Amino acid sequence: MAAVEKFPRSAAEEFVFGGGQLIVADVNRSNVMTQVEPLRQASQLFGSAPDMLADGDVAVRYLGDVDAREQYGIRFATEQMWVSESLRPSFEGIDALLGDSVVLLQLGAGQIAASGNATTRVLSLDEYDDRGPVTPWATVNAYGSGHAVLIAGWVSHDLIVEACPDNARWISNLIALLTDWTHESASWTTTHSQSGRAAADLSALLDQAESQKLERKSSFLIPADPSRGDTPIDDIQFQVGKSIVALANTDGGHLIIGQADDLTVLGLEPDLSKVRNGDRDGFEQRLVQYADNFLSPRWEVLGLTLHWVKTPSGDVAIVEIPEQPSDKITSIRKTKRGDDSVYVRRSTRTDRLEGSNLAHWSAARSRRA
Repeated sequence: MAAVEKFPRSAAEEFVFGGGQLIVADVNRSNVMTQVEPLRQASQLFGSAPDMLADGDVAVRYLGDVDAREQYGIRFATEQMWVSESLRPSFEGIDALLGDSVVLLQLGAGQIAASGNATTRVLSLDEYDDRGPVTPWATVNAYGSGHAVLIAGWVSHDLIVEACPDNARWISNLIALLTDWTHESASWTTTHSQSGRAAADLSALLDQAESQKLERKSSFLIPADPSRGDTPIDDIQFQVGKSIVALANTDGGHLIIGQADDLTVLGLEPDLSKVRNGDRDGFEQRLVQYADNFLSPRWEVLGLTLHWVKTPSGDVAIVEIPEQPSDKITSIRKTKRGDDSVYVRRSTRTDRLEGSNLAHWSAARSRRA
């Protein structure tokens, strides 16, 4: 008899996309072994998936630590965890978490909410292997207006919570933090959509030359030039991200996505074919998720707004970017654990600042505050 899906993935995606906070916990080794395919299919929702053997075998990698082993599992000290910086507030007042049969997660678009300690080892097929210092077992993924959390370990059973009350406090903190993020996003969206430019004004931008307050990119997900089909998606997205950063650090302005430098309108149909439901909402979700993962500060803190212009060549996206306060600097990372870079707009150029140039620019900017 086929297994009955108690909570359909489509319902979960709709709930989260609309602003809900979904936490799926107690996904321990036994659960993963029996539910591996549904978890794989939900990897876009959670931004992560159980780490399998290299050949795709059902066997999963899980975490062990002889020195930290207790009656009900392994105790992970929070101060020793590698956690995404934006999720650190969830550990306020939390000393350690206790988990049993904790599974290693392979990170995709999500952020790390909990990980093993420096002494944690990865076990698969009854043999330990070395996977480096970062061993995530809980992740948070921004999906639409809400967030999906995957906790790959037995953490919420009464026996475990009784032995480690911090488990319950941590989950409660996560819910509160993510709910605040969603409310902030809704607040920014409402404020900036009310103050946004009229559709006619936005369409007029398509006929304007690039300037210190206007930049354009051909695409966000797929190379606009078919001859450059091997261009990594990370490089395409980075070009969009650094333009947003440069405009935010200078005078603010607009970034057009879906138009070439020679003003030829390309549209975003190829990009839309790669996003959820192939529509504008799916594109916006991917763009916001990218900004939240690689830009500092986040999308809603920057006050970014995405507008759409319909043209005969297809939909064009226009990001409205407010000028940031003089005492704030916007930066971008090319990889999740890479170094922050600062870009500014100089006429029609986007330049990177580093070393003494960055220091002088930052000092002059602060004096304007």
